[in-house]
Amino acid sequence: PSSKTAPSHFLVQPPVKTKMVAKKKKTAKYHYLIPSLFENEKPSVVFTLSTGRDDMDEEVNGAPIQVVAKTTKDKRLTFKIPPSAVEFNVVKNAFKRAGFKRTSKWDFNMIWGKKLKNNEYAKLNEYQRVNHFPGTWILGRKDNLHRMLTNMKRSHGKEYNFFPYAYLLPDENSYLVNEWVQNPGTLFIVKPKASSCGRGIRVVSSMDRIKKDNCLVQRYIDRPLLINGYKWDLRLYVVVTSYDPLVVYLFDDGLCRFATAKYDRKKLKNRFIHLTNYSINKNSKTFEKNKDAEKDAMGSKWSLQALYQYLTEKGYDVKQLKARIKQLIIKTLIGSESHVNQQIRRFIKHKRPTCYEVFGFDILVDEKLKPWIIEINVSPSLSSSSPMDKAIKGRLITQTFHMVGSKVFSRSKMAAKDSEDKHNRLLGLTSRSSSRYSSRKRTLFELKRLSTLDHLTEDDIQVIQHFEDEYARRGDFERIFPTNSSYPRYVKYFESERYNNVLMHLWNNSKKRSLLYDHHEQFWGGYSLKIDKKSKASRSSKRAGKSIHPHTASSPYRT
Repeated sequence: PSSKTAPSHFLVQPPVKTKMVAKKKKTAKYHYLIPSLFENEKPSVVFTLSTGRDDMDEEVNGAPIQVVAKTTKDKRLTFKIPPSAVEFNVVKNAFKRAGFKRTSKWDFNMIWGKKLKNNEYAKLNEYQRVNHFPGTWILGRKDNLHRMLTNMKRSHGKEYNFFPYAYLLPDENSYLVNEWVQNPGTLFIVKPKASSCGRGIRVVSSMDRIKKDNCLVQRYIDRPLLINGYKWDLRLYVVVTSYDPLVVYLFDDGLCRFATAKYDRKKLKNRFIHLTNYSINKNSKTFEKNKDAEKDAMGSKWSLQALYQYLTEKGYDVKQLKARIKQLIIKTLIGSESHVNQQIRRFIKHKRPTCYEVFGFDILVDEKLKPWIIEINVSPSLSSSSPMDKAIKGRLITQTFHMVGSKVFSRSKMAAKDSEDKHNRLLGLTSRSSSRYSSRKRTLFELKRLSTLDHLTEDDIQVIQHFEDEYARRGDFERIFPTNSSYPRYVKYFESERYNNVLMHLWNNSKKRSLLYDHHEQFWGGYSLKIDKKSKASRSSKRAGKSIHPHTASSPYRT
């Protein structure tokens, strides 16, 4: 039919141009900045559990906050989660509440994912933050952890007697046979060298049930501390913000995970008796899921705080248990310190700490209240399988991001700086700013001769300012290393002494730190650490520190 007589629905209609309406993202319209304690440091982005500007307090842990409504594209806040990474809601929501937008590009402010490739670490600028150090598989793989702790035990004896003795098969098969001959009836637990979620793990009482290839065979702790007849273990969250100096924080809460069948040493085939992994026990008919974050100390998973309260009520010395756990964590991380620092020096060019890492320490407590390290997760699960999980892990990640401190930076300036550094390298020149490890103005020997930290070099000030700011943002974390008295106690376990470790020890016990705290009893920010002109260590520096200049009055600094 012709177009004149045909009904409208027969006509060929021209395509209608419609605007694609994008769904509104939940990213916050604002972001917030918390000032540094020092006058010459950039402010850091605030991460909080508050969901909007109306809910945001005027202060965070006593620090006044600055509201930033808009940022240019050059200084936008972005986060990256690579396609290979497991995505967790607690991570994405923490970024979005802070005003970050997701990106697939390399110019991110923060990245959360698997370990970067070695060449990718070298691409990072000094303000980007990455959630893994290079080289921490020395802790994350069961076989590597065994080798490292075995070497430490050879050097320090009983001081490292918190890891069940184990054998790597097939290389140590003959030693395992001798062990069984000398100690018949001993139980062992068989674990694949590199697996997670309880896959391939079983308890055995004879060599016949062991495949003699590519596994770790470990003495089974057959007298665990039981609660109501059930075996349990702990998942503790440890954040390392630096390896040089070594800085370790322990989160104030964690998880206590229960087996779902009452403990019986003779029933070896029942995995619900001997394994406490959530991924296994959630399939048990007797698994009791938490349905209310406020109702704790019941079901198959408790919070760490609920466990401590239960043990206290039963008359156990919880203070001693906590002290033993902290010692175990510190000694284990010291064992990895040399290897990880070698990797950092090899692949990361910046002096500012770029990496941090959230470790999941799995710890079993025996009937004598002695903690044993079972394994370490370099990528602990952050899934919110229950309201209690969501509450604990949401607070953990939000406070971790806040503590490590993301800073706004100009992408164009960073690009220009990288271009200049490349040009200088082609000409055979090196700039102080482009090298992570410039020559020091003071040696370790000279630093150790000091009884007090009266003089600070420019490098000293950069280290101290970074870690004091970080400490001020720690929230519910406890810094377990270094403390005022920890370094002399643990120095013997380090493969070698490092300048920054000694510096932090001297600083923690110095009068200058006391002056900093006295200042922040009245003011937040504006403090200046002076470079001593007369010191031989700093005579080449032309920049001298200014006098104390408080610029803002606020709530007292929380110590």
